[in-house]
Amino acid sequence: MSAATKRLAQASPGSDRFPFAIGLPDLVTEATVAMKRFQPLANIASNELVVTPQVMLGLFSPVECARIIAACGSHPTHAGQLVQERENYRKARAAWIAPDGDTRWIYERIATMIAKLNGWYRYELFGFLEPLHFIRYDEGGKFDWHLDCGGDRTCTRKLSVTVQLTSPEDYSGGGLEFCPQGELHRSRYHGAATVFPSMLAHRVTPVERGVRHSIVAWIHGPSFR
Repeated sequence: MSAATKRLAQASPGSDRFPFAIGLPDLVTEATVAMKRFQPLANIASNELVVTPQVMLGLFSPVECARIIAACGSHPTHAGQLVQERENYRKARAAWIAPDGDTRWIYERIATMIAKLNGWYRYELFGFLEPLHFIRYDEGGKFDWHLDCGGDRTCTRKLSVTVQLTSPEDYSGGGLEFCPQGELHRSRYHGAATVFPSMLAHRVTPVERGVRHSIVAWIHGPSFR
């Protein structure tokens, strides 16, 4: 702690971990019902991974990736959508994939991974409230900066999953980038799953060569509070 912070902390009822700490109840002059949701300092627990993307290698083998592309690629596709449409913001083809005899195993594989990985995030989760999204980015395809968690049906998204189905040798560009982390190198590995909090800003840069296929999933839970 710097000397300046120490001087500031002397005027606050903090703790060893949080030397400068002034609770809202100590400052709010008018009582409201919302004050019942204020928490004491003793309840503040840190989680340094709360907004950190993770890459899980080898979630699917190259053979399984080809199987997923074959199964999902036959579904009718639609233009990639936005909650609030903006011109030239997203360029992709996508299809909703329900859990049937050909695809339920994909749901199971992703769910098992999330059940283990959430030991790090420690989010309150339910599961899938939307089908899996199979996405194809052709040359020039992209998705500019956005959040997966917003209004309407997206407000309960808590963890996002992107599974890399295409070998990195088969395309260039099309990088999955985060703010402020940039592109995670291992996210391009064939069959890898990148998992990240849905409120984290990210984008897919334009594909310069080839085609990039991916499966996207959103894991829902009670809204952040």
